[in-house]
Amino acid sequence: MRKGTIASLLGVAALVAVCSSACTNHVQGGVAPDPGSGTVTQTWTIEGTSAPAKCTEFGASQMRVVFFDSVFTIYSTALAPCTDFELSRDVRAQSYTGRATFIGPNGADVSETLPIGNFIVAPGGTTVSTVDFPAASLVPPSAPVQQ
Repeated sequence: MRKGTIASLLGVAALVAVCSSACTNHVQGGVAPDPGSGTVTQTWTIEGTSAPAKCTEFGASQMRVVFFDSVFTIYSTALAPCTDFELSRDVRAQSYTGRATFIGPNGADVSETLPIGNFIVAPGGTTVSTVDFPAASLVPPSAPVQQ
């Protein structure tokens, strides 16, 4: 019985010795920061302006932005209040495209989905991308029915 216990302890000691020499890349307190990431700040305007009244005029309560990575896979989807006129996301450093759509209070689209042109996020950098919605791309709220 004693020989089995000693053998088990020696086995554990051997594993600890192997791990202490091979397992040295741990980061205390959590996940190591990704040195290959940056930030994208997506901004939008309506008819060239960021006036909150434009959101109300067209019944847009939120902006939905979908970012696609360099192989056209959805990388991130984000929502922000229309009146913020910008949102930021930390992303991997690489090339992206996207799509932007205004959403009404009921969750329905109140605009066409517009493309966001290609942009590149550099490691540690911030890239600003802007999309403008002309009036023709927005659906004004229906006028109340007259009785």
